[in-house]
Amino acid sequence: MMTDRSDLQPYLSDRPGLTPVTSSMTSMPGKRRGVSMTEVLIAIMILGIGMTSLMTLFPIGLMKIREARRNNRASLLASNVANDLKTRDLLNRYSFAATLSATGLTGGTLFDPWSTDTIGLSGTIPLADAISVDNSTGFGIPVVCCYDPLFWSNLAYTQSPAFTNVNQLVRPELRFGRAFGNDLRSDPDGSRPSAFGLPRLTNIWPALAAPNMGPSMGNINSVASIFVSQDDPVFPEFENDALPAGGRQNPILPLMGDSNMGLYAMNEWEYSWIFTGKSRDRNVFEGDMVVFHRRQLYVNTDLNNNVTGISGERVVEGIFGLGTVPLTINGGQLGYASGPSRKVLLMWPKVDDAERPDLRVGSWIADVTYEPSQSVTLTRFLRDFDSDGRPDAEHGGQRCHWYRVVQKSEVTTPSEANPGYGTTYDNSHEAMIVTVDRPVVSKTLLQRAGGSGYAPVHVNVALIAPEVVAVFPITLEGR
Repeated sequence: MMTDRSDLQPYLSDRPGLTPVTSSMTSMPGKRRGVSMTEVLIAIMILGIGMTSLMTLFPIGLMKIREARRNNRASLLASNVANDLKTRDLLNRYSFAATLSATGLTGGTLFDPWSTDTIGLSGTIPLADAISVDNSTGFGIPVVCCYDPLFWSNLAYTQSPAFTNVNQLVRPELRFGRAFGNDLRSDPDGSRPSAFGLPRLTNIWPALAAPNMGPSMGNINSVASIFVSQDDPVFPEFENDALPAGGRQNPILPLMGDSNMGLYAMNEWEYSWIFTGKSRDRNVFEGDMVVFHRRQLYVNTDLNNNVTGISGERVVEGIFGLGTVPLTINGGQLGYASGPSRKVLLMWPKVDDAERPDLRVGSWIADVTYEPSQSVTLTRFLRDFDSDGRPDAEHGGQRCHWYRVVQKSEVTTPSEANPGYGTTYDNSHEAMIVTVDRPVVSKTLLQRAGGSGYAPVHVNVALIAPEVVAVFPITLEGR
């Protein structure tokens, strides 16, 4: 006999701890809470932020690793170079004299390029007016040079047409840090600015060692083993240095392309070096050892083989030492920025579709203001404006000071970049201000330019060298 359980329902509610079972409780499953679309989107956003942060770390890490590797390699190369310069006696003064005298450029007379500028031999500046350490006026103007055998070696082997004649040593357009084209305006005095570049020297050249003409610095084929990091792969060198010009080959890489069409090899040296500086006391050299990373060694030429530029050496106008200008010279018309200054205003012509200078934080620039004429130097850079018997333009006209860029502004007009600068060239020039790693050595002399603005008395020159990765001050003894 079956019992109707519904009859018991009223009595179950009377018993403590028991809950009546309804039809709805027996028929509906338990509820499950889901994830809303908003929560999914928030989770994806958080995950994306995390992944983006992680992905950002990889390129930063690679940049830091590359920078550390460059610094390490540059330091090792600097140590090797210092030893090479001493043990090989590469800066022997007599070897440079032999280089030029052996060519007949000086009529058989020994000529020391560290004492008198070679530009006097080319006819651009008369030799009698070329700057000289032993100047009869007593100023003792230094000759600042660039020792760069790798440049000459590369041109002799890979450039088309080949630069195989030692007469190239005195060609003005092949000097280090020389201005080309319209990158510089005329000097405010109306003449050419002091942007002739440093003499680019070598004492390693084919067939230089004439009898009794001085020491030989080695075969030109050995240049790569001296001026290129030995950690880089180097192909076997050729020993025969007497091959005709058309039969020479690059000791590192074979000639690429058709020389009849003007094509040549562009060697991407991993690390190489040059020396920029001057000689002091005839046998002591002081300056900087400059390390390049993947330096492109070639010159640009037009259809007539005229040199129109040199790779990695962009020259623009530089105003060194920005800041408050106390007008204390020439009756309150001239002055230098007061106190130490690490600001440099770079300025170049604004031309449609023209390439802007390749300048980044960490890049190197150099003050390569250089005037090879004695007479112009005395009136432009050592001039006594107030006739008190002392030069008021106190910074020399032959210099090479290296600076590393630690900060830079956006490209704008000269007056916007530096409100104290005049607006004369705003419509035709672009500019930026860079902060460098040390106070500038030679400040630009400024003069009043209408109202409260200032402008340089003479154009100073800045070299932008994006392939330079390190510069080490060095002092060496020669013989």
